[in-house]
Amino acid sequence: MKKLISAFFASMILVAFQAPVQSADVSFSVGLAGNQGGYHAVGTELIAQTGDQSKKEVTQEAGVFEDSHPSLFFEVNIGDNMSVGAEIAMDDIETPQNTNAKVDKTTAAATGSFKTNTAKATFSDKTTVYVQARMLGGLYTKIMYHNVNVISKESLGTGGAYGDATVEGLGAGIGYQHDLDDLGIFIRAEITASAYEDVKAINSNDITKQITIDNMYGAEGSIRVGKTF
Repeated sequence: MKKLISAFFASMILVAFQAPVQSADVSFSVGLAGNQGGYHAVGTELIAQTGDQSKKEVTQEAGVFEDSHPSLFFEVNIGDNMSVGAEIAMDDIETPQNTNAKVDKTTAAATGSFKTNTAKATFSDKTTVYVQARMLGGLYTKIMYHNVNVISKESLGTGGAYGDATVEGLGAGIGYQHDLDDLGIFIRAEITASAYEDVKAINSNDITKQITIDNMYGAEGSIRVGKTF
């Protein structure tokens, strides 16, 4: 997945810089964005019985949640129709907390007892690099590469903890830009959709327990205000 993402985005950067550019026709833009997103993921917990890996308890749950965050972006504009940019989220994206009670039973002979587990995840330091192409009438399209830290926050009555991970993803979007006369100020309305690679983590106290987060998708709408220099 990481090799595919790197190759895909490198090719898009190459295309952008091979676009025809007139002499000295390079400018820079900075701006702020307000983002509202909806996100989806499927979490799977697998617990194998000690001494008998063929016997496994599997718990799976899909979740959808929404969150908002501001971001700061910077762009290098190549000619009138192509831009390469970077965007940094200025706040974390947090999932709702999930709580479940289950029998902690990791051996075939164990009777077990009920334990309560609570868990949530924080998506922190989300960074996006993108290539944006402007079309007719103020419309534009963009392709994106994401890098984000997934921080696991849990309290496990069954013991141990699951570590953090860094996740990569790809996305695409479409938007409309309105320029305010000759001031260099612009306003954008934009929608994007992204998909992220899977995450797998093993319990710090018990290697027979592991979780997988897959089918991670997100869709965001944003209003952006910036200035070109």
